[in-house]
Amino acid sequence: MTDKAQKPIIQHPSYDFLWSFAGYDRKKSSNVKKFLIADGIVGAEQFMRPAPISDEDMKLGHSERYIASLKDKRTLAAIFQIETLKKWYMPNFVGQYAFIEPIKHHTGGTLLAGQQALKHGWAINLGGGAHHAARDESSGFCAIADISISINQIRRDNPHVKNIMIVDLDAHQGNGHERDFLCDDSVYTIDFYTYMGEDFYPNDTLAMQKINIDEKLAPQTGDTEYLIKLRSAFNRAAQEFKPDMIYYVAGSDILKDDVVGQQAITAKGLIKRDEIVFHYAFNKNVPIVMVFGGGYQKNNARIIADSITNLDQQFKLF
Repeated sequence: MTDKAQKPIIQHPSYDFLWSFAGYDRKKSSNVKKFLIADGIVGAEQFMRPAPISDEDMKLGHSERYIASLKDKRTLAAIFQIETLKKWYMPNFVGQYAFIEPIKHHTGGTLLAGQQALKHGWAINLGGGAHHAARDESSGFCAIADISISINQIRRDNPHVKNIMIVDLDAHQGNGHERDFLCDDSVYTIDFYTYMGEDFYPNDTLAMQKINIDEKLAPQTGDTEYLIKLRSAFNRAAQEFKPDMIYYVAGSDILKDDVVGQQAITAKGLIKRDEIVFHYAFNKNVPIVMVFGGGYQKNNARIIADSITNLDQQFKLF
């Protein structure tokens, strides 16, 4: 690589969590970065480092009451399903340092990605995608609504950006952003998620009303069926909506053997999935923001890095 200029690929060492949850690789984003550097795809100096989101910017997506609640370790214990945080002997700062500080950096990364996508046509945040976080409540390991906040910031600062498409391909329903934009017809949502009725989180029937293309996947759906459905979704979306910007939640919890996601997508299938999404955005000349979403296996970082490598090969990102 001869070009040493920074690229719109975003990561910060503070993305790493100090405490693992649900088998999550707490250093997933750092590991993706290491693979990309070791493989010669992106130079270390080419990554952008975001500042953490400020409390003032958090107001773009959360009420003051909710922001204040994040300082309470009981709130964090509920969001991250770690009962130890509620114990009397656990200082409050532990939860702040272990979870809130990293997530503030993740969110700052999504804000930066939104800004950079408008300049370059694309941006990848090796974090973010907290799609269960909504204005007044959060759960499912998601504490700050980075997608909603970024959309609101971009619209505020760029009046020509109105129509937003959210492509949520995490294995779980993106009920946070769906609730936030429930009555906003200028936000169009494609959501693919595992569906097992009430037995699979979050099963948010109110939020489902916001989904324009609602693909409820049977458990253990494989590559062929998944990719056919995805191409079909984009064919339909092209007839129904003209986005000014796309936010893509690229969850890797759809990979086979992920006990949380309950799908059977191979590494090749995930790589092709990401390629299809980027091809749609580039073919329509629409800026795209890619965020991580969920993914709970140790091999995810390698597969994600391989997918970004493929995106570079297909679209000459770097």
